[in-house]
Amino acid sequence: MSTVFIILLVILLIVVGIILIINIGIRFAIFTASTVIDIIKSPASLFFIMCFIVVAILGLLINQKSAGDSSYDRGNDIPVATEYKRTLPENKRTHFNTSETNTPTRETQEEPIYVDETPEYKPIMDFIEEEVPSAEVVYDAQGNKYKTVKIGNQLWMAENLNYRTQDSYCYQDDETNCSKYGRLYTWNAAKMACPSGWHLPSVDEFEALFVVVGGKDFAGKKLKSTRGWKDGYYAHNGDDAFGFSALPAGERVYTGNYSEEGSRAYFWSSTEYESDLAGPMWLSWNGDDAPLYASDKSNGHSVRCLKNSQ
Repeated sequence: MSTVFIILLVILLIVVGIILIINIGIRFAIFTASTVIDIIKSPASLFFIMCFIVVAILGLLINQKSAGDSSYDRGNDIPVATEYKRTLPENKRTHFNTSETNTPTRETQEEPIYVDETPEYKPIMDFIEEEVPSAEVVYDAQGNKYKTVKIGNQLWMAENLNYRTQDSYCYQDDETNCSKYGRLYTWNAAKMACPSGWHLPSVDEFEALFVVVGGKDFAGKKLKSTRGWKDGYYAHNGDDAFGFSALPAGERVYTGNYSEEGSRAYFWSSTEYESDLAGPMWLSWNGDDAPLYASDKSNGHSVRCLKNSQ
């Protein structure tokens, strides 16, 4: 009996609680409605409420317009480049200052290398400016075809040599890179790679080229292709004013590693400085000049053949 009584008492309490809650809710609703009506009756209160609603609506409209604005220019962004440094042994790479005696000045090379996303490249032929007429076409012994360009009194290949020979390589050992950039040759291989009637240019012949295009300080800008040189915010593409169309093929260092695709180009000359050093032309993404320096003969560089004098 006592259990039944307790259950009934609990049910009664619950019902009373529900009635009280409903009663309080109704009283609160009536009070709120009465307060709102009193506020609305006051002109000053009604004015402030309307101002608040107008401001809120204007704020929503402005926010929506800003969110839908598509005029954002990514060109205002500043990308972050990662900087690395490398130091090569003194007997492996040295810069030199050409002078009347043509004597290299040794110094260990330590230079910053900026790494960015590798740009998408097109085949060599796509980089040659259409408005620059080709003087003639030349084929190597393997049937590879090259456009040429006459600059001053010199007739140059307008593409990097892609003649397969011993001690020549594709960048990263990927054959598709040979289609983009041509092959990278050791110095001894480069001396023997040009087709009959053509030869590896000397430092003097490179310097004669520089004179025609406006001097060594501006030769890089004039000889580099108009696309592909570190594409992005800090790119220094060339204007390819003479149709030389130099591409950033990078290099293969004597250790067998590859580096600097998209950043630099190196073109072997036939000029020898020491038993293990010869002089290529060097083009860089962040410079408009075309320095000549001494490089280890075991490094792999690009080749541009020059037609023999008549």
